Amino acid sequence: MKILFVTGLYPNEHYEDLRDRAYGVLQNAPNVFQWSIVEGLVNNDIDFDVVSLPFLPAWPHGYNSLYTPLCDIKHQGKKVGRMIPYCNLVVYKTFSIRVRLQRYIEQWIKDNRGEDNDLVILTYTPYFPHIRAALNAIKDFSGITIASIVTDLVDDMMNFDSNRKLLKRVQCYKESRQTKSLYKHIDKFIFLSKYMTEKIPSALERHIVVEGISVEKPFPNELDKSEHKTILYTGTLQHYAGIADLLGAFSKINNEDYQLIICGDGPLAQMVLDYAEADKRIIYKGLVSHDEALKLQRSATVLINPRKPDCDITKYSFPSKTMEYLSSGTPMIGYKLAGIPEEYYKYYYAIDEMTEDALIEKIKNVLALNKEELATLAG
Repeated sequence: MKILFVTGLYPNEHYEDLRDRAYGVLQNAPNVFQWSIVEGLVNNDIDFDVVSLPFLPAWPHGYNSLYTPLCDIKHQGKKVGRMIPYCNLVVYKTFSIRVRLQRYIEQWIKDNRGEDNDLVILTYTPYFPHIRAALNAIKDFSGITIASIVTDLVDDMMNFDSNRKLLKRVQCYKESRQTKSLYKHIDKFIFLSKYMTEKIPSALERHIVVEGISVEKPFPNELDKSEHKTILYTGTLQHYAGIADLLGAFSKINNEDYQLIICGDGPLAQMVLDYAEADKRIIYKGLVSHDEALKLQRSATVLINPRKPDCDITKYSFPSKTMEYLSSGTPMIGYKLAGIPEEYYKYYYAIDEMTEDALIEKIKNVLALNKEELATLAG
């Protein structure tokens, strides 16, 4: 068997260039997840190639180049695939991605087909241009499997930003309908939550559930060695992530030995800055590299994911942040979310009520524990 992993990941050697060309924030969490899959394929000696048409904001308002670059994708110095170019013009980009990818897949099939070689096209998310390109490419070939990883439901991904302009909302609605129309043509699904079958019933008998991926990083744990007890959040600064609740709750805890460190970017960045200006215990580091985030996670006293279970998306996803936190060796505070199976709750400090008082008390109680008590849930 040979796999073509269709992605939107950013090659490590070109990440800074892509980031500098983007006027907004690149998709860090999806990039980490996709690279974790590559790491897993390498570690399990799977025969595979990677092709990436990077997830970038469109030209001219989101990115400063009309075309994306062509380059090799390398893992630990060894080539594992290619990042191929497409025209990044707003609206037209999805068509360009589909056409460029279809040509690439057709050539990949011709180069790798054989009597004893089962071919699988694995896509990161059932993104319409990716699935449509794969379906068009395999129509003249038999015995090729199309599988897709579904980290988030398409409607949830499209509806996060309520401030989008009308044209963008229309485009998102169209892409959502197109994506859902292709589910029946996908042979295998990889879900992050068992409840996803409620929204994609055609996958009921052809899916597996994998909550997430943990890749060990060579950073030693330095739990609770600072003069302050530190609570850390790393991730997007959106309303749905519970950032406003976290800031409000922490600001009401009167203890000068406690610090709240926040890393990330998003619509609530200014709110974080305002709180940090008013309360010197709150430290905003902005957007940091993934390696830096991992180091901070291993040096914090406790990590927190303040996303509440009152949003439908929590049922149909497993937060990648939670998986990363649980892998860090540092204890975590978080709510019980429907998409997180019951067995995970015994490995972190769960907040049982969706009130500010409950959040405050949980933070205070956990930070009051000594190093040995904290270590019992530190992984």
